[in-house]
Amino acid sequence: MKTGKTLVITGAYEVDIKEYPVPEAADDGMVIQVEAALICGSDGHFIKVNPESPFCDGHEFAGRIVSIGKNANRFIHCYGGDLKLGDRIAVYPHITCGNAPAACHMALVYAEYVMMISSMAGLPPSE
Repeated sequence: MKTGKTLVITGAYEVDIKEYPVPEAADDGMVIQVEAALICGSDGHFIKVNPESPFCDGHEFAGRIVSIGKNANRFIHCYGGDLKLGDRIAVYPHITCGNAPAACHMALVYAEYVMMISSMAGLPPSE
C-alpha cells in the first residue's frame, strides 16, 4: 500500500506529520497529488483550538491528477473541459456533493495526495 505524509493538528498550536494510506479514486472522483497548498484565514483559527481528536486541515490547493474514476467527468464540474490523468488542476473546495461531512471533502489538503469527489475544479491555461 502506498503511503503519503500529512500535517495533523494534534492540539492548540501543536502539529505533527503522520503517514496515511494514499486514497484510491472513487468512481465519481479523482486523486490529486498536491503541488501547492495555501494557508487560509480559517486555518489560523483552527490551529488555536484544542481538538477532541487529531484532524487534518486545509482546503485551498492545486496539483496534478494521478488517478481518476470512470464517471468523474459526469460529477465533477470543471471549467476548461473534461479532466484526464496528468492534468494540472485548481480545486474550488466549497462546492461539494453534500452527501458527506465537510471533513471528507476538505481534509488532508496539507498532504501529498487528496481524493476529491463531486466538487468543482478548474484547469489552468495551457503552459
